[in-house]
Amino acid sequence: MLLSLIPTEVNHNYKVIDKKTKQPLSLATISSSKAKGYQTQNYFETTDSLGQVAINYGKYPIYKQIFNKASIDILVRKKGYQSLDTLVPLGYFKTRESNVYLDTIIVKKIPTEPIPKDPRPNCRIFVSGALISDRNHGYPGYREIYVEDAYSEYVGAGEYPDNVKAFPKSAQSTFDGIAIDKGTRVIIYSEKNFKGDVLLDKNGPAIINNMIWKDSLSIDWKNIKFKPPYQDTFPSSKRYFSKSNMNKWSYGSMKVICNSANTPAPCNTKGDSGTNTDSTLEYDLGKENGIFNFRYETYSVPDMINIYNCKSSEIENNTPIFSINESTASQKNINIRFTKPIITVEVIAGGNNKRYTQWKYFVECPK
Repeated sequence: MLLSLIPTEVNHNYKVIDKKTKQPLSLATISSSKAKGYQTQNYFETTDSLGQVAINYGKYPIYKQIFNKASIDILVRKKGYQSLDTLVPLGYFKTRESNVYLDTIIVKKIPTEPIPKDPRPNCRIFVSGALISDRNHGYPGYREIYVEDAYSEYVGAGEYPDNVKAFPKSAQSTFDGIAIDKGTRVIIYSEKNFKGDVLLDKNGPAIINNMIWKDSLSIDWKNIKFKPPYQDTFPSSKRYFSKSNMNKWSYGSMKVICNSANTPAPCNTKGDSGTNTDSTLEYDLGKENGIFNFRYETYSVPDMINIYNCKSSEIENNTPIFSINESTASQKNINIRFTKPIITVEVIAGGNNKRYTQWKYFVECPK
């Protein structure tokens, strides 16, 4: 009886192998969830040159190893291969071994169409099959903003009805990052020809990287200080993880809209609305100072609305002249005092909770 209380090491050896060639795969990653039957932490390991990695899951009493029938869920990934999610039993008293076979991703030759490539400051985006940062980094692979390479495209304003054809390099390497310059708006649809759900509706500046890599990063790209000139345009507050798996975005379509000459929209002629999307737009009130009326409705789920008395590029250094995070049973009206002619209206859909939501607003001219 006492013998069953003695803790022993629980080890597991993995070997990752190419399913077709039977060759070992180095630099494959194995991430493990909490073991069923044990209380273990999360693990993230990389295979060596022989495709092997050993993971020690700690010490556990013999009786737990026998009666709990412990297992662990692993996710195996390698660039160019299909990921594998599988359940692995953990050993009793001795080290167990598992061979993991990965299939290569079948890359079909993608027909390309000539697209206008006219990126310019305040009217450009950078799309990549890798993550995006201020320079090239190591695992899982970062590409420098606006530096076009074998994984990335760099384009300006336009309508792109087929992302696979418009961004073939990004699509082939799984579409994992997008950088949007200030003065630029991007709308991504789930289907070709601007149909289906809106996956992203975002005004720059913004860098968005794929949320599937959130727990597997070698650098804290959201908080590091970018090298010039990227830090000024993309401070930490303008770096985000996507709300869904960006790999699927390549199957849809995209609109890149630029504010002509970066001119704010006039009051009384334009408002904005959205469904689970953020927005940042500038308005010209036509007077140096005064009071304007702002109409808004956020329906049943709270949305955050901030209004700044400055250009969108300056909101990081200013505080809002109006700010709410609420739901509304009906349309609301508020009179807001301003001291400069330009305002920026920022909407964060769902507030901090990012729940499914709808919102709309309208900016009236001052009397």
